[in-house]
Amino acid sequence: MAISSKAIIAGATMLMLPAAVLAQSKPNTTVVAGTDEGTEELNRRAAADAAAQDRANEASAAQYNQAVADYEAQRTAVAQARARYEAAMEAHRQAQAAYDAAYARWQADVAACRAGDYARCGTTAPVAPK
Repeated sequence: MAISSKAIIAGATMLMLPAAVLAQSKPNTTVVAGTDEGTEELNRRAAADAAAQDRANEASAAQYNQAVADYEAQRTAVAQARARYEAAMEAHRQAQAAYDAAYARWQADVAACRAGDYARCGTTAPVAPK
């Protein structure tokens, strides 16, 4: 597959185009400091704008840092609440297991009493956990 002369010319033109554009858009940098009042005013404005941007960046950073601290505090509070909940649930499961065991013993005592083992009669039913 041969490359046509039109493609070569188009490629060369594309390579030269940025150089031509850069050559035309170069600003005049031969201003002597202190001789142009307009330049001094622009420099003052640029400095004021930069200082304002710095203050805005500092405020934004402070706001972000506060938001991160708030998030971490909330995350810690949620983790602590979850730990308390899990501890309460474990205590409830243990109380339920103890009740279930006591209830099973009581049922066995009642069945033995009805079967004639009068030594096991008279026990009271356990109270369910709340």
